[in-house]
Amino acid sequence: MPSAAPSDLSLGVRALIPLASAAVLGGFALFRRVGKEDRVAQRIAEGYSWADAGLADRIVEVAEAVRADPFALANLIQFESGGNPQARNPATGATGLIQFIPSTASRLGTSTAVLGSMSALGQMDWVERYLLDVGKGRSLKSPPRLAMAVFYPAAMSWPAWAVFPWDVIRANGYRIYTPEDYWDRLAAHSKLPSTARWA
Repeated sequence: MPSAAPSDLSLGVRALIPLASAAVLGGFALFRRVGKEDRVAQRIAEGYSWADAGLADRIVEVAEAVRADPFALANLIQFESGGNPQARNPATGATGLIQFIPSTASRLGTSTAVLGSMSALGQMDWVERYLLDVGKGRSLKSPPRLAMAVFYPAAMSWPAWAVFPWDVIRANGYRIYTPEDYWDRLAAHSKLPSTARWA
């Protein structure tokens, strides 16, 4: 006796099984990613006293948006400003978490005075805007490249031994002459793991 043809209902249920499986797997992957981001943010908050949970989460979000290592971004903020959004270099007027210089702030449509009045969390929006602008779609995954994007963007593609202009050397107290000098000093002050050598 021939078997009965499957009903439209059973065909519909069978069609939904792969979709349901995909949804479960997709949800699991999202859960794993969110869980990893939470752990990274927790490490940042544990490593640096200035990074509360909200700021640590935002650092991870910005790093993901600009395709950078979140630990490297946290280390860079620590080195440049100690996590203080009001930090200011009297020699250059550079202000904030990543030491925005006045001309950079103006190009972004703000000022160092306005940036310096913000909380660290509020200033992270400008950190993101700056890194997206200077990166111009390029990956900042290499921590030394990220470091140069903040310190001296023209050096992002330089060899480690290239010498900065004299005004840059003078403004930094004659302590940093090359990209490698900067990176070595940054690495020495970092509490979170990232690439240990210029790359």
